[in-house]
Amino acid sequence: MITVVGPSFWDVLLDVGTLPKEGSLQEATLLGENPGGAAANTAARIAANEEVVFLYTRGGDGKNAQAFREACQTRAFLPYLRVEWLPATGDIGTC
Repeated sequence: MITVVGPSFWDVLLDVGTLPKEGSLQEATLLGENPGGAAANTAARIAANEEVVFLYTRGGDGKNAQAFREACQTRAFLPYLRVEWLPATGDIGTC
């Protein structure tokens, strides 16, 4: 078993068409959302190669953390991925 320790984030992928000018607002189209963060991405790649991996990360009780947990439970590599959440308040960040 491989253990990965580190932060988790909720990745939000956007298409802005063209880069906005500094200080201006730009409308964007949502392309997708998925679990992310260096530790979570590393654990997912290991699990995708059918190696048992244990992800030790911090989560909260917000909507991003809940979405992260649900996504981990529905992935095809679930038999190889174990996630242990350290207690935290609030939510995981987005990037």
